Amino acid sequence: MSLIYCFRTEYGLAWKLGSWPGDASQSNWIMLRGRFLTAGREVVIMKMTDLKSIEEWEEFERKINERFGINGVTYDAEGTHVTSQNIWANKLCPVIKKNKASLQAICSVAHQNANLEVVRGRKPVVMECDAGFLKIGLPVFVEEELLGLVGGCGLLADEGEVETFLVGMAVGLDEKEIEELARNAARMSDEQVKAFIGYLEEQVAEILSRPCNPPG
Repeated sequence: MSLIYCFRTEYGLAWKLGSWPGDASQSNWIMLRGRFLTAGREVVIMKMTDLKSIEEWEEFERKINERFGINGVTYDAEGTHVTSQNIWANKLCPVIKKNKASLQAICSVAHQNANLEVVRGRKPVVMECDAGFLKIGLPVFVEEELLGLVGGCGLLADEGEVETFLVGMAVGLDEKEIEELARNAARMSDEQVKAFIGYLEEQVAEILSRPCNPPG
């Protein structure tokens, strides 16, 4: 089965059919918006890091945090973090993620559910994790191929509240300790959620309009 590789050209985002590197003649390159990618006959070798480097995704996440106060996140199609950084939006989330049991029971489940929603609906998802925090994600599709998800988590909805009993059971702390960690957790209004999604949509559209990185 042939492989398709993504690379940068003066014409924009492009794909190469065959091995890498290979014959770079123009006839061997298939542009992103061509019919070929929807034919379903080939394997598309493309990742989030073909669109931005890890360092650029880290900067993307930092800007999200600076602008909206939320923990910016970038995942690949398998649900793995593209970057290794976390800019926490509250004091409770790092405690949850540090504990293997609560990480699996709360964070991993929330991401699996979000991923299912974006694959089914191909649109932004707004939900709450079992701890009570917002999880907002926008899928990144290239043609029919899901490359990953960008978004944020760690703020409370206007009417949201931390599930102190559940979190306490998961991390092995009592409710008073959980309440103290969550005491200053910021909130995100419906209007702010819409603004955040709009920002993500603008950023992803701009990213997809640019050429991608060649495979390393």
